Amino acid sequence: MTLPHRFAEYNSPEGAREYLEEYRKLHRRLSDARERRLLRRFLARMEPLRTALDLPCGFGRHLELLRAKAPQVLQADYSGEMVRLGSRLQPQLRVL
Repeated sequence: MTLPHRFAEYNSPEGAREYLEEYRKLHRRLSDARERRLLRRFLARMEPLRTALDLPCGFGRHLELLRAKAPQVLQADYSGEMVRLGSRLQPQLRVL
């Protein structure tokens, strides 16, 4: 698969759903838990922030952790479909 084809797939609704499904697999859940522990420890050392940048944000796996530290989180990703999926998964969180 060529890189442009891979990017096009990632930016499709089907690609975004497949990416989300990937994070339901055991090895991804374990790596996600490790990432969250590291991010919590990192954020605990910081003063409160006004704004945080989540880049690339994917479907917003770290949005809640970042929002606990900063009232405004700017999210960006190559895939607009991933950002839209995150907005649907976490409608209570305002996505800028």
